[in-house]
Amino acid sequence: MGGRRWLPTLIPLAALVLASLALIAFLLLRDGEDTPTPKPAFTTPLDIPARPEQNVLYIVGEDGTGLRELVTRDSLWNVQWSPEGDEVTFITSEGGELRLSIMPASGGKPRVIRRVEDPTSSIDYLWSLQGDIAFLVEGEGELIGRDGSSRGTFGAERLIAWSPDGSELLVQESEAQGVTLSVIDATTAEERSVASAASVWPTLLVTGRRPARRHPRQ
Repeated sequence: MGGRRWLPTLIPLAALVLASLALIAFLLLRDGEDTPTPKPAFTTPLDIPARPEQNVLYIVGEDGTGLRELVTRDSLWNVQWSPEGDEVTFITSEGGELRLSIMPASGGKPRVIRRVEDPTSSIDYLWSLQGDIAFLVEGEGELIGRDGSSRGTFGAERLIAWSPDGSELLVQESEAQGVTLSVIDATTAEERSVASAASVWPTLLVTGRRPARRHPRQ
């Protein structure tokens, strides 16, 4: 008799468990249908000529075909796509200086948008999804457009990330009392402190939907 008293409770509970399992199975099957099968990348072997004394920037199709040489320099690094995928930027060391250059992904002549006279300087930059560039040299930052125009300056030790809409830039600064995280307004370059600590290595989770970067198919 004691077992029967539990039946009214167990039956609805079992039904709830079965319904939950059915819902999970449905969601898994639906996700599997919506998720496209990934295409294999680089199905064609790349035949790149060896140039041990030079840095060569190539563009190649996602299947490994259409290999094209864009630019060759003795020293070239930190290559980034523009948000639209129609241009590429990179840093070079040449002529006794550091240069930030931009050029069409289809080819052409690179255009220097920033020069740093001291070739030993620490230099970095970061595109926003709206097409602005945060440029950093030895703790001195600048917001610039792809045409090289200046939007304002700021102080920072490290560039961390742009907001998804490109309206703000998160940076890290070091001060006597510790580390500060600040937000830079992309329009005015005004700075606002958002956090500080004796020491920090921030892990950034950006909420919001990021527009997909569309790189031109080569």
